[in-house]
Amino acid sequence: MPPAPDADGRKPPVPRVEGYEVLESLGAGAMGVVYKARQKSLDRIVALKVLATHLTKDSRFARRFNREAHAAGQLNHPNVVRGIDFGESNGVHYFAMEFIEGQDLGKILKAQGPIPEAQALKIAEAVAKALRSAWKAKILHRDIKPSNIMITTERGEVKLAALGLA
Repeated sequence: MPPAPDADGRKPPVPRVEGYEVLESLGAGAMGVVYKARQKSLDRIVALKVLATHLTKDSRFARRFNREAHAAGQLNHPNVVRGIDFGESNGVHYFAMEFIEGQDLGKILKAQGPIPEAQALKIAEAVAKALRSAWKAKILHRDIKPSNIMITTERGEVKLAALGLA
């Protein structure tokens, strides 16, 4: 998926973030683009979320972006996408997180329609456990939706993502 156009309608250049090699775009959201990247220091694949260039000038968005990274970094639960690193490099605000080999539930539902009840209950239980863990850490996730629920390809594990509105 190509990066989302910037405020002026042009595709942003691939970001340069110290310590990371950007491999490909995974998708774009309201606040920026998520890339598949290699963390050079540990030679591992991560998801690298980059704040849209036009939003870096607005301190409210930068604070919100940093809050998301901080919230994800505080949580250590098997049903939450782990936060790894965040900061600013070459004028780019970034947040590195666990790379999930799989798809978000929104794409799964769009491709195959309603899922079996047993699978839906398994997903709901995993999300509830993730939310309970967040609540214990005094984090309230305010954007629960299928596109923020990742399902791993190999084992069908459920991972809650996108703590940006926490």
